[in-house]
Amino acid sequence: MVEQEDPKVDILSPERPSSIALPLVKTIQSNYKTIWLTPASSAPTAKGVECKYFALSKGYEFLFCHPSPCSLVVSAVNKRECHGQQAPAPKAKEAKHLDLFGRKVYSSGDLQLRIVNQQAILNRHNFNSWVVVGKFKDNLPQGSQQELMALVDEGKAVPKTSLQASLDSADAVARTVASEVVMRCSAWLQESGLLPEIQNTLQDFPFKGSGLFSDQTDMRLHSLKDSRATLESLGMHIPATQRKLFKPQLPPRCQYQPRHRHEPYCR
Repeated sequence: MVEQEDPKVDILSPERPSSIALPLVKTIQSNYKTIWLTPASSAPTAKGVECKYFALSKGYEFLFCHPSPCSLVVSAVNKRECHGQQAPAPKAKEAKHLDLFGRKVYSSGDLQLRIVNQQAILNRHNFNSWVVVGKFKDNLPQGSQQELMALVDEGKAVPKTSLQASLDSADAVARTVASEVVMRCSAWLQESGLLPEIQNTLQDFPFKGSGLFSDQTDMRLHSLKDSRATLESLGMHIPATQRKLFKPQLPPRCQYQPRHRHEPYCR
């Protein structure tokens, strides 16, 4: 659904365009066939492509770096695997491979987001250029004005369709990045020792781009019904509640009250 508040995409209409089957470009076919010859050893992004597409880094750091592992889950795995310091990935072979594969997918997704962002901006610029061309209609003879406007309408239709394709691509890439985050979280959760039903409740928290796990993860662990047993299963030391030692109350001691000495009677 198009957000009306975004001036970059307010030219789109809610109606769906007609579906047209387009042939694949030969260069694109050659590209993916070459990469698929060695799928396991292929780099997540082509060399030099990263330098072609830029975006603002402030507020969008997730486009340039991987989300850092965080949460009690990561601390528990590091403690269990006896890491001397914070490890970037689990030590277990399967979990480590899963985390590495997730990083490759994330790198590709970040680049795709920057590409579709640039495509959306250029498509809107192309549309605005055709709008300016239409303003020259009055400078042409009466017979040529209709031909010019037909050309302008066709020219505006192309960037509108391309802009919608950019938004659809951005949606697909965002879902790919979300799958990568879940993949890496699963790698850590598998080595945490938590019960499977608890792991499932920790995988669908919001991803904000900075940390791999949401801030709600630790809150969820502490809010569980058996939170003490859960945290102890993670290897976390939970200090017992301090109670005061029982001291028997001694009976009150009778204090000696000196009697007043009677003075002798004098007449």
